Amino acid sequence: MSETATAAAPAMNTRQLAFDQTADLRRTLDPARLQPVTMDVEEGANRAKEKWRELETLFPALRTLPDLDLVRVERIPVLLEAVLFAREQWVAVTPDPVRVRALVAQAGPVRKLLLRQWTPVLVKWGVFTQEQLDAWEAGSGHLDMGMDLVAVGEAWLAHWADVAGRVPVLRPQVEQATETGRSLLAALGAKVENRALAAARDEYQRAFSLLVEAWDELRRGVVYLRWHDGDADELAPSLFALRPAARAKKVEAAPAPAPA
Repeated sequence: MSETATAAAPAMNTRQLAFDQTADLRRTLDPARLQPVTMDVEEGANRAKEKWRELETLFPALRTLPDLDLVRVERIPVLLEAVLFAREQWVAVTPDPVRVRALVAQAGPVRKLLLRQWTPVLVKWGVFTQEQLDAWEAGSGHLDMGMDLVAVGEAWLAHWADVAGRVPVLRPQVEQATETGRSLLAALGAKVENRALAAARDEYQRAFSLLVEAWDELRRGVVYLRWHDGDADELAPSLFALRPAARAKKVEAAPAPAPA
């Protein structure tokens, strides 16, 4: 196993453990408290870890604040790992639109060659039936395109002895069409498993919402402690403002309540 893979495994185990530990919090979260994911969560969470370590000197003072939800604040490291795991799970079942577009562009011409141009000819010659052709042509959309390519390609290969040399189509073209169809179906797999995609999206949003609430609670405490210093936004910026300095853009955080 490579050094990169070895290093990644403990991180993933830590994330999954945090995700499992916060399952009840996600399950019981009121839908009214859900927050839309409108930021680069991986980048923001990693920056939040850095900020959390920088705030260690304030922890003793934060623990003395009577109105601060300390349990929620001290849960932040676990919530950070949990949301990163939830994001990984969501990404894993989300189709890559760039790959889908590339495969569709690749599939279109070969589908036209086999299905539109030469399969009707083979129907006339008795290699395939009209019912088969009608079934292959009935579908629409990218999913049907993938299934059509696999079905037509496999049918051509099964009857290659009857096809070879009779049409200007080579066996490698048919094999490639079948493989393209399978690749397209694989890329669209998450769209087929709508329940899995919806469940992953829901878990991701819930994990993110819990983190946002906890981070806002932390900011509330930091604002109280650093009110007269005026550096609370620097010490504990809005979660949505956490990005590398080279790419930073000004993000207006919600006003924090003034200390009583």
